[in-house]
Amino acid sequence: MVTKPAVLRVLVTLAASAAAVALATSSIAQTKPTPAPSASASPSWVAIAVPSVTTMTSASPAPATSAAPKPVGTGVTSPLVHHAPIIVAKPHEELKIEARIEYGQLVQRLFVRYRTAPGEAPREVPFLRGSDDRYLAVIPSDDVKPPGLAYGIVVERTDGAVVDVFGGATPGQLHDVSVTEDIADQRERVLLDRLEGRRSVVSTSFDYVQFGNSSANSAAGKTTIHDGYYRTEGVYTYRPLRSIVEFSIRLGVMRGTSPVAASATAAGDNKVGLNYGSPSILFRITDGIHAEGSFLTSVTEQGFSIGGGAAVHIGDVYGSKLVLGIESIRDFGTRGFARLDLVKGRFRVSPMIEVTNMPHADRAGLRLITEVGLGLGQGWQVAARIGYQARDFDTGGPGLGVSLGYAF
Repeated sequence: MVTKPAVLRVLVTLAASAAAVALATSSIAQTKPTPAPSASASPSWVAIAVPSVTTMTSASPAPATSAAPKPVGTGVTSPLVHHAPIIVAKPHEELKIEARIEYGQLVQRLFVRYRTAPGEAPREVPFLRGSDDRYLAVIPSDDVKPPGLAYGIVVERTDGAVVDVFGGATPGQLHDVSVTEDIADQRERVLLDRLEGRRSVVSTSFDYVQFGNSSANSAAGKTTIHDGYYRTEGVYTYRPLRSIVEFSIRLGVMRGTSPVAASATAAGDNKVGLNYGSPSILFRITDGIHAEGSFLTSVTEQGFSIGGGAAVHIGDVYGSKLVLGIESIRDFGTRGFARLDLVKGRFRVSPMIEVTNMPHADRAGLRLITEVGLGLGQGWQVAARIGYQARDFDTGGPGLGVSLGYAF
């Protein structure tokens, strides 16, 4: 027979057991570890755990002054950086480097360390806060140039420790990014190497030309004059070596006598002259074909005049080529020419044929010219010209000229 006290003892025992089970369940729930943060925001991102001490090489002991990281939350002692490494970049465009940080309260500063050439001292750009937990650092477009650059990500923690979390602590350990040249960059680099890096050229020239004793019309009838002129000219040329290969400005003076038509000048006055300026541009059509255009403005013995010119260059723009061109100035004349440049090393030989009624003649003459050029080194060049020309079959005269140029 079960007595009343025995029943009470059983009920007390069951209640105590239930309380113990509940207490154990609560303890398990409280000691369950906090789930670790996700290590990847997207398949292309890499999660980088920041070490608890400053990154050092195996040969270098950790400094004694390094402070222990401050704990944040349960079991968290260091920030976590996510970054998708960049492999290729476009030249002359800003390079945007993006990163995400977890536990950003442990970060005092986040920046990119980069260099643009081997052995160069690294430079730094800071990360700036973007949307959510994303940060952005921008390498300037002037530093994004072929053949490439290298970068790393550095974290300065709130405890003062500086940690290279991506790349490395020295330039040799940085992550390499390839910056590929486009075809225009490659062409410019090759041409500039051929020109020894010299984009600008200044030159001066002097020519003395005689057509012999040519017949001329005058108010009194037929007469014979000494037909010839001299010309001096200065030129500045700059070479961008892109779609515009080069542009130039010429300034010159020409003086002489010529068989001017009687209706174009005072009776017996055969003196002619020209003060002129001419900008010109050389365009690239293909690697083997270039087009040149020029504008001329001048003051002649008849007053103000304008004109222009055009030429096509067939062949190597700074080597052997054929040049066909025409140039005309109102009230002063027109010339058409063909020139063949034959280049071998520092030497150049250029035979040329020209048909012209300059300066202000009443009929055209024929000029046969040969120019020899020589590169002296250090950017200096000289050239000499010799030729023969005539307006009439029974007379003609020599032509001489010299040029001096300096490229820098």
